[in-house]
Amino acid sequence: SDGLPAVGLCRHLLERSHGKLQSEEGSTSSVTLPVIESIFGAVLDSLDGRSLSELEGLVEQARSEFLKVIDSNDLHVQTFQGYGTDFVKSAGFSPDAYIQMAIQLATFRLFGTQAATYESTQVRPFLHGRTETTR
Repeated sequence: SDGLPAVGLCRHLLERSHGKLQSEEGSTSSVTLPVIESIFGAVLDSLDGRSLSELEGLVEQARSEFLKVIDSNDLHVQTFQGYGTDFVKSAGFSPDAYIQMAIQLATFRLFGTQAATYESTQVRPFLHGRTETTR
């Protein structure tokens, strides 16, 4: 749900840069955007003289450490077949809110304390509204 503002921003930037290029060329025909030759040139120049092989070593080390983190995680999926969305809706609750409360209850029962939770909330109907975080 948070992707729509990013899409709108990208559209705005593309339209604006496209319009600027058209006005600079004085044409309304299709515009050829400039080719980007090296987007990393300035970054590589500012790396305190490290060689490319040093950087490749650092990238490989980061990759290896990241894979260790991935391997240290387990995922166990359980399904609940007792009732579903129709029952939750018939009881007057939002299925999403119901699940959020179930997760909060399970967290409290597991750890003995309430943990911080994140839920994205649509406020699009309000002036300048997009999404907010409900905690």
